[in-house]
Amino acid sequence: MILDLTPSNRAVYEGCEVVRVSQDRYNLVTPIRIAVAVIARNILEIVSQMPADDRQELVLTGAAKQDIYLTAQSVAGPFFKKVIRLNGITGERVEIPQSQPPLDFQNESED
Repeated sequence: MILDLTPSNRAVYEGCEVVRVSQDRYNLVTPIRIAVAVIARNILEIVSQMPADDRQELVLTGAAKQDIYLTAQSVAGPFFKKVIRLNGITGERVEIPQSQPPLDFQNESED
């Protein structure tokens, strides 16, 4: 699945205020602390509509703030076997490691 995080993607930014500043450029107006919650909900909705068998690789791309990329990765990443960051200018693909606690990880209990 390719997920375009550019503010022009209405499915991702629905519920946020986005303004068109030129023919091909949009800016997010909603404060980022509010936008990440709205966008997280939207991305979960998008992913939940996909059949589980189609969730092999998530490709994140588009001109967006780092906070949006972090939100997309943390919300959608666990549903996919692989997460890729695609640089739309250079075409470089970088696999983002999925974080999981080590097998011997134990929570410390509070006494």
